[in-house]
Amino acid sequence: MNKLKKDYDNYAKKVEDWCRRWQSADGEASSTKAEIQTLQQDLDQAKKLGIEEFKASDDLKTLILQGSEASCWIEFSDGRNAIKQFFPNLDLSSIVIPGAE
Repeated sequence: MNKLKKDYDNYAKKVEDWCRRWQSADGEASSTKAEIQTLQQDLDQAKKLGIEEFKASDDLKTLILQGSEASCWIEFSDGRNAIKQFFPNLDLSSIVIPGAE
């Protein structure tokens, strides 16, 4: 009978230990999910800021000028068409080229 009591106590302790571990892991998973969401939001914000910074940079102006120059050589009537040919994923809708209005 003592053996059965000891076995029962051991199993009960193991079950309690597993329950604590499961609750701890569940809490860690929730914490990790929240951290991932925060990091994703930070990444999205960094992307937006990077795009805005690039739009205001001399690098973009240089690319636009190079695209405009290329349009003359390739006989495009509009520099934007040339730029779209070279950079199809670049959104130029908010860029106004001086003298092109």
